[in-house]
Amino acid sequence: MSVIKSEKLSRYKESMLWVQQHLEGLTLAELCKRSHLAGACLHASIEHGFAIIVLVDEDLFGSALALIRLQFEAYVRGMWLAQCANDGQLDKAGHDEFPAMNSTIVSLEKPGLLDGALLSTIKGDAWKPLNSLTHTGYQQIGPRLSKDGIGSYFDDDQIRVALNWAEALAILCTVAFAGLAKDDQLALAALERARSVAGS
Repeated sequence: MSVIKSEKLSRYKESMLWVQQHLEGLTLAELCKRSHLAGACLHASIEHGFAIIVLVDEDLFGSALALIRLQFEAYVRGMWLAQCANDGQLDKAGHDEFPAMNSTIVSLEKPGLLDGALLSTIKGDAWKPLNSLTHTGYQQIGPRLSKDGIGSYFDDDQIRVALNWAEALAILCTVAFAGLAKDDQLALAALERARSVAGS
């Protein structure tokens, strides 16, 4: 068993359980197309996060890593649908038409929404390797090759990245769900959870 699994996996499982417990029974403040589409994206992002934890627990590291981009994209789309999309864009989303990820992020990174360029920075730093992992590029192929043959040789740092993404995005989705539910207490609790895991 890898060091990351033996020492850290329980923390990530605990965070995902925290997310599940805090979202159970939550109701959206407005039952409308915007809330439903945004909530569905955020739900998908959280589910991908849970799947990453399960896959790591089963030593299916490549599949766990392949889900990181999907989890990030689902979060960004959920936030964009909740905060930025106009009525026409909401209709298009219902027909599987979305803007490119870059323009989605630019729409979100405005004062009063997501101040700063955090999402742009994340995308700039991580998008190419995430695409390689998701689309079976060399980031996915290389760690399966060694002098001993073909297998799974992903290292602890790669696994830690997957677990950190899963946890962080699930908590951010909880903050976003709190906004959709107009639940300030949940938003504060999720932000406190985010600070707590960031410091550990």
